[in-house]
Amino acid sequence: MSDTKSSEPPRPFPLGMARRGLTIGGVALVAVNLVLMMSGSEAGAGTMASALLWGGAAACFLGAFVVFMLEPANRRDAAAVTAPAEPAAIQPEPPVTAEAAPVEPVNPPESGSDPMEDPSLRAAGGDAPPLLRRGNPMRWLRGGLTALIACFLALLMMAHPGQLRWGVPIGAVLIAIASWGVMDLLGTFDDRDERVAASHTLGQLGAPLLGFLVAFVFFCLALGFAHAGRGLPQIGWGIVVTLTFILGVVALFHLGQSLGAWKTDENGEERPIWKRHGFWLVVIAAALMFPCMGSYALWDPWETHYGEVSREILAKDDWISLWWAQDGWFWSKPVFDMWMQAIAMATLGVHYMPDKMLVGDGTKPYFHPEWAVRAPVVLLTIVALYLLYKGVAKTFGRRGPSSGASSWRRCPTGSSSATRR
Repeated sequence: MSDTKSSEPPRPFPLGMARRGLTIGGVALVAVNLVLMMSGSEAGAGTMASALLWGGAAACFLGAFVVFMLEPANRRDAAAVTAPAEPAAIQPEPPVTAEAAPVEPVNPPESGSDPMEDPSLRAAGGDAPPLLRRGNPMRWLRGGLTALIACFLALLMMAHPGQLRWGVPIGAVLIAIASWGVMDLLGTFDDRDERVAASHTLGQLGAPLLGFLVAFVFFCLALGFAHAGRGLPQIGWGIVVTLTFILGVVALFHLGQSLGAWKTDENGEERPIWKRHGFWLVVIAAALMFPCMGSYALWDPWETHYGEVSREILAKDDWISLWWAQDGWFWSKPVFDMWMQAIAMATLGVHYMPDKMLVGDGTKPYFHPEWAVRAPVVLLTIVALYLLYKGVAKTFGRRGPSSGASSWRRCPTGSSSATRR
């Protein structure tokens, strides 16, 4: 019977040619965009065409980088396929004598271990371990397509000349989806079973995830109505915001239990949420900070300072170059704090134009933007209190850290440090 299989090895994909083509294409798109800008033809083509050109150039350069990272592994595979192993020379066996020492059997490497980490195999093969270990297969369709579509939609929103009412929160969601797509593209969620502590299906997480999303929406709606000052006095909205926040904490706890993160405490015991000291610490912190958060004006100098920088982000529509009033560029603090405040302002509907934050749209005599400015900082303060409690509780027990953290939050120094960041 004749062998019908081809003896020729498969030809590897020409990654070098693809990398050069993507690089040349990106440079060409940048050159076309620059020519349009210098010739004044960009106004006729529109900002959308310019955004598409810049986006295409960025995609080409990113693709060239990904191909460059794949090139060494492809060359090793090609070398292993095309270069057949030379047969080892047959050595004559020495005669067996009575004084010969018994030969110890060589234990095979464990299943799942990296062969490049075995010193015996490395010495026999003579190849050094690769600089980058081979990871999981890349998800070009599921992860790559998700990241590409989310980045494209976010780019279109950035290229829009005006600001949409829900543009900032939708853009933040698109960036989060794109980040998940990039991680999925790199095979982050495809580890082997022996490296995974636990896995859950989307059906198992559906009910707790939906409950957390509903509680989060209620919390945001309560903050929005408190900012607008509609229906209830400020202390009433403060109580509603506190209750919706506690509801969100309970929903988050049930979601963490479903994932296995909070299924047991630090002693390995399963306890409900009302028997956990950390939960009551979070409740005390929320009851101290949320109810009166919108009933007094921003404190000088830091709340007004950072709030003005966040307002300038929205007014200038520039999330990179921070600006502070008449003093010019503001580069003395990390940008994440101002980003959170700007996202909260845009989500809750704060009127960020000059002299419009308190007056709003004219339908109400007085708005309360303090909710949007303080909410991100208060949430970070509560998270910091909980992390402080968890760190100290592992050494000194649960009761002492919970009492100390709640006492620190009630003192004036703790309140002022949380306000000043």
